Amino acid sequence: MRFFEKTADIVSKEKAVFDLIHKVIADYRVITIFIIVVIYLEFVSFVASYKKKKTVRKATIRKAPVEQPPAPAPSAEGEEAAAEE
Repeated sequence: MRFFEKTADIVSKEKAVFDLIHKVIADYRVITIFIIVVIYLEFVSFVASYKKKKTVRKATIRKAPVEQPPAPAPSAEGEEAAAEE
């Protein structure tokens, strides 16, 4: 019968350990700290692997200035008409 007493004692100790672990894990402070640590690690891994995107500038197509046709020279008829007046 001594064997069963030892087994029962081991089982009760295991149950006590699991109860203690459950209480620790279920504590709101442990859960809060766990969430904060996970967010912190995500941020650190983001910063460590961050690569700046290259800025791609679109090439501006420069058009040659449009040459305006030269102003027509005043016609001889117009000069004669202006001289007569």
